[in-house]
Amino acid sequence: MHSDDDDFDAGSNDKNPTPRGGHSDNSDQQPKSEPHPEALPDLITFDSLNDLEDWLETLDYAAFWKAIAPHAVSLPSKDEVDTMIARGAIDEETMLVSLRGLAERQIAERYNLQWEDRTPFLSAQ
Repeated sequence: MHSDDDDFDAGSNDKNPTPRGGHSDNSDQQPKSEPHPEALPDLITFDSLNDLEDWLETLDYAAFWKAIAPHAVSLPSKDEVDTMIARGAIDEETMLVSLRGLAERQIAERYNLQWEDRTPFLSAQ
């Protein structure tokens, strides 16, 4: 005879036992690496990849670092980047273009953003 309890490890005293195989089903929980929108009131959300790209293009170097922080994007630290710029290894504008690209890719993947067709509809009259 098979019971629902047979699918879980018996040694656990947790209210939420772990399914056999060691993986619990926490599909309703957000990964810890992603920011929780309610915890970050200044987190900007985007409807499309176009919106994200438009927003990133408005940010200068200083504004980029402040605006991107709530999105928890994996980038080199600002201190590292500032050092590279100060050494002359790369100029600020080129670095900003690269940082924007990295941020765009990670945010778009995280929220599954797609390109929106912004071509105006022309009627055939």
